[in-house]
Amino acid sequence: MSEHTAGFELPFRPEIPEADQHKYPGGSFEAFSGIVLAAAAAAYERAGAEKGIDPAIVHTTTACGTVSRALHDELAQQNIHTGFRGYPFMRYFAHYHLDTGSATPEPIVIDGAYQQFLDEPNPDAPRVLIVPRLQIREALDAYGVSERHHHLWLEARDVDRPGFEQVRGA
Repeated sequence: MSEHTAGFELPFRPEIPEADQHKYPGGSFEAFSGIVLAAAAAAYERAGAEKGIDPAIVHTTTACGTVSRALHDELAQQNIHTGFRGYPFMRYFAHYHLDTGSATPEPIVIDGAYQQFLDEPNPDAPRVLIVPRLQIREALDAYGVSERHHHLWLEARDVDRPGFEQVRGA
């Protein structure tokens, strides 16, 4: 386990078929997670500077669009391609995160600001949620995200780039 995946062990560990491990960037899901967490550190610095927020706590704030853009750009430098997803709220998108889509064996949700939905920040939980889309509900439960917020991930749609983008057709 690398220094970047140390916090990833508690309390949820995604189930990744052994046969698919080598298909992830870095050669395994754990290595892929380490790459994402390293990129997130740089993304938090950038997002913090842009928003005037301490990078050490930006993952707990409502700066999800800024964090997602920065993390998307950092991952692109590592040749990891992600798309943006957002939850449509009325005419605008309310929460943003990344998704690998077909770039990995199954779509992986990458959310660098999910802790904004905890009752209080959890220093024992990973700063970045990295989980197969089909296991998102279990991960959210394990990390203490209230079920009343699960729809933000379960009903998310692809978006071009976070901002105050209007929901198409609204």
